[in-house]
Amino acid sequence: MLDWTPETRQRVFEEFYQLPARQVMDTTFANAAFLPAHCDITEVLDALVIADHAWVRAEDRTDRRVNSIVLRQDLLRALEPPHASYTRISRTRSCSLAHGSADCVCCFTEGRVLHSVAPDTPCRDVLHVMETKGVLYVPVVEDGLLIGEMGALHLLQAVHALASREATAS
Repeated sequence: MLDWTPETRQRVFEEFYQLPARQVMDTTFANAAFLPAHCDITEVLDALVIADHAWVRAEDRTDRRVNSIVLRQDLLRALEPPHASYTRISRTRSCSLAHGSADCVCCFTEGRVLHSVAPDTPCRDVLHVMETKGVLYVPVVEDGLLIGEMGALHLLQAVHALASREATAS
């Protein structure tokens, strides 16, 4: 357990807020999958049984140009029977796998805005995007290509690494 004085905490967070996304982002995409824009729902299910989320490639692309993300919770919402969705109808867009209406990844990503950041965006701004837009993962994009991703775990790991370094330095 880290023993922080208020001064130490201040230094750690000041440094963390200034870190550029490129120093924190995950470039391995170890917990992600990549899906084409028009793939069968069974491919989404296959991917999300293993991965936390899936980046949806832009139309007819094989590179890392992405236009959306599919989360496990999207798939769970689609599994919900239509009669149980009435309270969240605007969020689920009436998709239900139980009745065969959600048959393509586009059913999950239609109308979703992808909020991305540049590699030099400071962590302070990445946090702001995540909080104000309510997103779990932020794509780091350069020249239109996905080069990394940032989620809560990546940010927390960066803070922890800075705090650990500070603790060993004192």
